[in-house]
Amino acid sequence: MPENPEVHLSQANYMLRKGQLEEGWRHYEYRMNPRRVQAQNMTYTHKLPPWDGKAALEGKTVFATCEQGIGDEIMFAVALRELEKKCAKLFIGVDHRLVSIFKRAFPDATVDRYRDGMLQGYRYRTFIETEKKLESGELAIDHAIPFA
Repeated sequence: MPENPEVHLSQANYMLRKGQLEEGWRHYEYRMNPRRVQAQNMTYTHKLPPWDGKAALEGKTVFATCEQGIGDEIMFAVALRELEKKCAKLFIGVDHRLVSIFKRAFPDATVDRYRDGMLQGYRYRTFIETEKKLESGELAIDHAIPFA
């Protein structure tokens, strides 16, 4: 079943545990595949181009978007410090309960909360203020990067 995203995720877990990082991370990208079992993937409504992992981030604006639960948002926040050093401006989207903490931890970043919704069994995540500013043309962001 080469196109089944769940198979790729299992392969990713195995490879990452074995230290086969490059191949493991490639399989891990299937976590975002819309063909996953309903409610298992996250669809973002912001429509920003994803960072490919290769393009230089210097001088770029980046939106780091959470994709899992509140515990993972806290755990993966460690990586945001490095991201903040590389890009010109960092935007962060987190659970509403973490907004004030992230604003204090990342005072130079813009922090926004999200709203989740379900439509026909699929999860959608909207970053309310950021998306309003993107739609009005008040804001431009070069890349989106899911936390994990």
